[in-house]
Amino acid sequence: ADGMDVPLVLREGDAVSHILAEAKAGGADLVVLSTHGRSGFDRFTLGSVAEKVLRKSSCPVLVVPAQAEAPAAPARLASSR
Repeated sequence: ADGMDVPLVLREGDAVSHILAEAKAGGADLVVLSTHGRSGFDRFTLGSVAEKVLRKSSCPVLVVPAQAEAPAAPARLASSR
Protein backbone atom coordinates (compact mmCIF):
# COMPACT_ATOMS: atom_id res chain seq x y z
CA ALA A 1 0.00 0.00 0.00
CA ASP A 2 1.12 3.56 -0.56
CA GLY A 3 3.07 4.98 2.37
CA MET A 4 3.35 1.66 4.16
CA ASP A 5 6.53 -0.40 4.33
CA VAL A 6 5.81 -4.08 4.82
CA PRO A 7 8.87 -6.28 5.28
CA LEU A 8 9.04 -9.75 3.77
CA VAL A 9 10.10 -12.34 6.35
CA LEU A 10 10.85 -15.95 5.42
CA ARG A 11 11.35 -18.64 8.05
CA GLU A 12 11.59 -22.42 8.10
CA GLY A 13 9.95 -24.50 10.78
CA ASP A 14 6.75 -24.25 12.75
CA ALA A 15 4.63 -21.58 11.05
CA VAL A 16 2.51 -20.85 14.13
CA SER A 17 5.49 -20.21 16.39
CA HIS A 18 7.16 -17.97 13.81
CA ILE A 19 4.01 -15.95 13.10
CA LEU A 20 3.37 -15.39 16.81
CA ALA A 21 7.03 -14.46 17.45
CA GLU A 22 7.08 -11.95 14.56
CA ALA A 23 3.82 -10.40 15.72
CA LYS A 24 5.19 -10.00 19.26
CA ALA A 25 8.62 -8.72 18.16
CA GLY A 26 7.05 -6.21 15.80
CA GLY A 27 4.45 -5.02 18.29
CA ALA A 28 1.64 -5.99 15.92
CA ASP A 29 -1.81 -4.56 16.55
CA LEU A 30 -3.39 -7.07 14.17
CA VAL A 31 -2.39 -10.31 12.45
CA VAL A 32 -4.02 -10.98 9.07
CA LEU A 33 -3.97 -14.51 7.65
CA SER A 34 -5.55 -16.26 4.72
CA THR A 35 -6.95 -19.77 4.87
CA HIS A 36 -6.39 -22.54 2.35
CA GLY A 37 -10.06 -23.33 2.54
CA ARG A 38 -9.57 -26.89 3.75
CA SER A 39 -12.29 -28.53 5.77
CA GLY A 40 -13.20 -31.89 7.20
CA PHE A 41 -10.55 -34.61 7.21
CA ASP A 42 -7.88 -32.52 5.43
CA ARG A 43 -8.14 -29.82 8.09
CA PHE A 44 -8.08 -32.42 10.85
CA THR A 45 -5.00 -34.22 9.53
CA LEU A 46 -3.07 -31.19 8.29
CA GLY A 47 -4.03 -28.86 11.12
CA SER A 48 -4.91 -25.25 10.64
CA VAL A 49 -2.21 -22.63 11.07
CA ALA A 50 -4.82 -19.88 11.00
CA GLU A 51 -6.87 -21.56 13.72
CA LYS A 52 -3.84 -22.11 15.97
CA VAL A 53 -2.65 -18.51 15.53
CA LEU A 54 -6.18 -17.31 16.25
CA ARG A 55 -6.27 -19.27 19.51
CA LYS A 56 -2.75 -18.39 20.71
CA SER A 57 -2.27 -14.79 19.57
CA SER A 58 -2.16 -12.00 22.14
CA CYS A 59 -3.49 -9.51 19.57
CA PRO A 60 -6.56 -9.65 17.31
CA VAL A 61 -6.39 -11.94 14.26
CA LEU A 62 -8.30 -11.37 11.03
CA VAL A 63 -8.73 -14.57 9.01
CA VAL A 64 -9.59 -14.00 5.36
CA PRO A 65 -11.10 -16.93 3.45
CA ALA A 66 -9.22 -18.38 0.50
CA GLN A 67 -10.07 -16.60 -2.70
CA ALA A 68 -12.90 -18.27 -4.52
CA GLU A 69 -12.59 -18.96 -8.21
CA ALA A 70 -13.47 -15.97 -10.31
CA PRO A 71 -16.99 -16.19 -11.67
CA ALA A 72 -17.27 -16.96 -15.33
CA ALA A 73 -17.58 -13.92 -17.56
CA PRO A 74 -21.15 -13.29 -18.64
CA ALA A 75 -21.94 -14.42 -22.15
CA ARG A 76 -22.06 -11.60 -24.68
CA LEU A 77 -24.97 -11.42 -27.01
CA ALA A 78 -24.11 -11.02 -30.64
CA SER A 79 -25.51 -7.75 -31.90
CA SER A 80 -27.67 -7.93 -34.97
CA ARG A 81 -26.86 -5.38 -37.60
